[in-house]
Amino acid sequence: MIRAAGVVAAPTDTLVGLLALATSDEAVRRVLAIKGPGREAPLPVLLPDVESVQLVAEDIRPIALRLAERLWPGPLTLVLRAKEGVLGRGVASASGTVGVRVPGPSPALEVLRAVRAPLTGTSANQSGHPAPVATDDIEDSVLSAVDLVLPGRCAIAAASAVVDVTGDTPRVLRKGPGIEGLLV
Repeated sequence: MIRAAGVVAAPTDTLVGLLALATSDEAVRRVLAIKGPGREAPLPVLLPDVESVQLVAEDIRPIALRLAERLWPGPLTLVLRAKEGVLGRGVASASGTVGVRVPGPSPALEVLRAVRAPLTGTSANQSGHPAPVATDDIEDSVLSAVDLVLPGRCAIAAASAVVDVTGDTPRVLRKGPGIEGLLV
């Protein structure tokens, strides 16, 4: 289903996400339509493992790899330089960056490991609405727009930390679980 531009709602370790091929313009368009108006941020990308970072990013700094190896799988999103021409429209930012992470144990990680491709990982809610932490919390408008829901509850139930590692010094863009004291 995912390889055919389908969209699946599934729990990650942090929030219930909309999983779709991050490399497919059609799949990305579907995810953006589900999110609705008001979505300004680029879509985050979920990966099956640390080695997959090279599929979607370039100019990967050593600090980024150290953070990934230490905290992935887990609730850390790293902002990296997006590899040109790989991701669907709307995934990378206007400045050419992409947020990537490998989620912790969850149905989403199982899907990632089965598909072996970068997937979108935005929360399964309309923009401006609360992000669900269990599939029972997904709004009807989202439920009617996805192709499949993998049931479950998120273990952490909080948005991931976001760290920009495109420069020489990491910058915390959003605090989150698991990074306290790490970048000191």
